[in-house]
Amino acid sequence: MAREPPHATLLKIRNSLKAKGLTGVKQLISLFKEFDTNADDRLDHHEVSWLLKQNGHMLSEAEFDALFRYFDKNGDGHISANELIKGIRGDLPAIRQSAVNEVWMKLTKGDEIAVKDLESIYKSKNVSESFADVMEIMDHNHNDKICFHEFVDYYNNISPSFAND
Repeated sequence: MAREPPHATLLKIRNSLKAKGLTGVKQLISLFKEFDTNADDRLDHHEVSWLLKQNGHMLSEAEFDALFRYFDKNGDGHISANELIKGIRGDLPAIRQSAVNEVWMKLTKGDEIAVKDLESIYKSKNVSESFADVMEIMDHNHNDKICFHEFVDYYNNISPSFAND
């Protein structure tokens, strides 16, 4: 049975993340890792509640319960980082996805690009984060290569920080 997304609660969290700027989703990811003390990529109801509070999202009990039920698709009482982050941030709008796809095609001819090659074209004067900080987030598996999925995921994570295309 499909669950109706808690639109108002998601909008409340997204607006809060947007107010934090580029670090909004990054902080959420960092907190998830901090709360995931056994590194199984899952948090329970209580842990997710505290994570959201630590990140500044003050939800009522009813708002949180609806949000948790929506993300806990299999009903096992746990939410993965992927379920939580993707569920909160949503997907890239089509126009942004198109732009990310176009940039990727200009950067690489294959399925991945070496971090050192990406660094050679990175214009640090045009962005607020250092290359190392960006790679810490983008290179999920820290293999010094960025695949298309990691590239898109990074832009998905920072997209909520921008109000306009």
